[in-house]
Amino acid sequence: MNAIQLGEEPTDIEAFIITLGKIDAMAAAPFLPTALQELVSSGQLSNLSSPDLRSLLTLFYQEFGNHESTMNLLLSLITNPQNQFHKIVVLDPYKDGKIISYDWTKIHQLRPELQNVQIGKKMIIYQMKDLLQKAKSVKSIIQKRLK
Repeated sequence: MNAIQLGEEPTDIEAFIITLGKIDAMAAAPFLPTALQELVSSGQLSNLSSPDLRSLLTLFYQEFGNHESTMNLLLSLITNPQNQFHKIVVLDPYKDGKIISYDWTKIHQLRPELQNVQIGKKMIIYQMKDLLQKAKSVKSIIQKRLK
């Protein structure tokens, strides 16, 4: 982003190309636990005796839906063939998306898209950390109930 904002082609072209190649990289989204899906779809979540567990699982389920929406939005932004990134940066789909070339004279046009991707990835990281914390809380409640 700094190189693009400054408008000065970086001196380390190889590092710049590696960074450009990571822009469209995304980790696979975790799956919603099957047991939770079944509890929600069958209406059995309300039968759990622990109000704390019921509340936490409901919140986890809702926030997981928000996380999936964010992932899908970011994925559509990254993979949209009409965006500027795919017009300026040429990737080789047969070599794990390795960058073949880029047009430095037009790269400044990527700034808004790259900022959106960067914001989206930060949102996903925050959501995943939050979901992980809630999962740990669910585990803790279950472990206490089993003792």
